[in-house]
Amino acid sequence: MSKPERKSQGSSQSKPQRNDPCPCGSGKKYKLCCLAAQMMPSPQDAGEALTNEFGLLMIRLIEFVTDDLSPNTLNAAWLDFNHGADPEMDPESSEVLGFFFPWMLLNWCAEIPESVVERFGSDTDQANDSKESLVKSLEQDLGQDADGTVGEEPVVVFPPVAQMFLACIDGLDDPDGKYQNQTVSDTERSLIEQAMMAPYTFFQVKEKIGKYVKLKDLLVPAEHYVFSPNLVDDLESGSVIYGQVVTVRGVSIVTSIAPLMLSPDIVEPLSHVREKMMDMLPELGSDWRHAMAEEIRGLYRSMAGDFEQDEPDDQDKEHPANMAEDPSRPVLTILKYQLPGDLENNLQALAHLSGNTAEELLCTVEPFTEEVDGIEGEGVHFPWVGDDDGDGQGLHLGEIRITKDRLVAHLVGEGTGQMIEQEIARQMGSRARLMEREVMTVGDMMGELAKQRVAERVARRKKSGRNKGGLH
Repeated sequence: MSKPERKSQGSSQSKPQRNDPCPCGSGKKYKLCCLAAQMMPSPQDAGEALTNEFGLLMIRLIEFVTDDLSPNTLNAAWLDFNHGADPEMDPESSEVLGFFFPWMLLNWCAEIPESVVERFGSDTDQANDSKESLVKSLEQDLGQDADGTVGEEPVVVFPPVAQMFLACIDGLDDPDGKYQNQTVSDTERSLIEQAMMAPYTFFQVKEKIGKYVKLKDLLVPAEHYVFSPNLVDDLESGSVIYGQVVTVRGVSIVTSIAPLMLSPDIVEPLSHVREKMMDMLPELGSDWRHAMAEEIRGLYRSMAGDFEQDEPDDQDKEHPANMAEDPSRPVLTILKYQLPGDLENNLQALAHLSGNTAEELLCTVEPFTEEVDGIEGEGVHFPWVGDDDGDGQGLHLGEIRITKDRLVAHLVGEGTGQMIEQEIARQMGSRARLMEREVMTVGDMMGELAKQRVAERVARRKKSGRNKGGLH
């Protein structure tokens, strides 16, 4: 842009000098008011600049992994990302490029058994500062369990790849001097530092303004105006995404985003999750989204279902919101009855629900304890099978446990509770007394799942002595 000519002093059209009172009448000096505003980049320019710099940073970090870390680094991160599963990786997919790589480079913390790290003579208190220690450890058989964990053995938690990269740049872990002539910009450093601190969470699209999107965090009370032209084009107001937002010098961008968008219907179930998490805050601490990052990512996968593994048709791809379930829809009904004190008579009346005879069921009697549905004594356990669903197989409608004085039924779907109540009333009349009926919705189930995962996570941390801050 050409610089405007300066008008002669005394002209009514002269440009105010830096220390002159600002002509807008604010009372401030011109350099601290309108001149400063004129020199600031536009929000769009600032957003594009930050987005471009983040893209270049990702390339540098991928090169660091390729050149300096073990070839097993990518595989180990992929296993952790998928909770121990190992689906085929498509390096050109949006899941890998826009979701997995940012998570791996900026948030993934490799966990290596102490015994593996100690094989190389590394002090386990210092090993997590060394990329060489991680490289050697990942070349070993980590003895992972089926779920991708390393069992009960204490582990060494390594820092994210980006933090190792900065340690090399800063000369803290560069014994060969390979990085002594390399630098990172202030913006790159800020992006790394902010991304390592920013949790992954669920956002709802509230408003679109130009190339900015207003996102509401659904797990904590926070809102962000995010520069993201792609989201403006692809999202509808009300839709929900899972990802990470990073803010540098007042500009926010989406640094990582899961490929599937969710329906507004999941907002209510997420409120159940938030309530459960709030109940656990004394155990988890205020930074619970970091401590529960793995579980929250698993929650996203639970809500997305098996959509990623299926072969959706084009309509499903264009409308991914179709995969979310109605949070108010009943999915599980639990009925508890008091029965007369005779197991054989109870089975004579209700054996037909299993498709077997009472005599056949009596051959399957097993002991129950208090931990199983709150009932004890000997009894039978069988699936409740409904009418043929058209492929020669009956519909599995639930599970039923019967003892001499109790019946507990876990029933799937809508209307099944009413069906079984009517059948029990028809067969047993007043001899069977309904003691408790509990109907759980999609939202309830998600909340309970989150609570269960929180409790398991806390128990594992206490047992391993690692209840210190969060893992990603």
